Amino acid sequence: MFSEIEKILKLITNQGFEAYVVGGFVRDYLLDRDSNDVDICTNAKVNDLIKIFPQGKVNYLQAGLSFKTKDKTYTISTFRLEKNYHKRTPKDIQFIDDVILDLKRRDFTINTLLLDKDLQIHDYLNGKADILTKTIREVADVTTDALRILRAIRLATVLNFTIDAALDIKLKQNAYLINNLSKARIEDEIDKILSSDNWEYGFFLLKKYNIINIIKK
Repeated sequence: MFSEIEKILKLITNQGFEAYVVGGFVRDYLLDRDSNDVDICTNAKVNDLIKIFPQGKVNYLQAGLSFKTKDKTYTISTFRLEKNYHKRTPKDIQFIDDVILDLKRRDFTINTLLLDKDLQIHDYLNGKADILTKTIREVADVTTDALRILRAIRLATVLNFTIDAALDIKLKQNAYLINNLSKARIEDEIDKILSSDNWEYGFFLLKKYNIINIIKK
């Protein structure tokens, strides 16, 4: 399961950079769930990464690249800070060397766990505790990216987690922001929620946060 991932991490770290698997793959590994999408964060810049992975496709923010292997899709991104969002896109990006600062721009604590080249897990923002208590807790402000409002509901549905009390209030107050999303983005998230085996809970959450009425307008 991890041999290819180890190899890719070591290709980066052997060049003197830091590199970690981050996000959903690590979360799903701890939950014993299959995942074919692997996100890697690193202090290597795009120019460094393209030398290591010439097959990679650089993303539109010039903040990383992606490529596919037989079994997995890899997205490798540089540690960064993001500010001044316009809808879902940050206008200001600052590349940094501090992985913890990079984690603090992410959506939920359960997506901040790191897996290093030696397959050791690092937990700086208490993601493991929230996995154990089955809690969706905000890291960066969800209102900076309205898609995170729907992602919170989707993750709660698919994982059968509860939404933290502070985030619950924020979702109630700001669900209208999904009007800033494209119809395709909204439909994609709603489809994932309602096609889940746990769809009844998902439907309950969509009603709770008035998403049903919002998307009817």
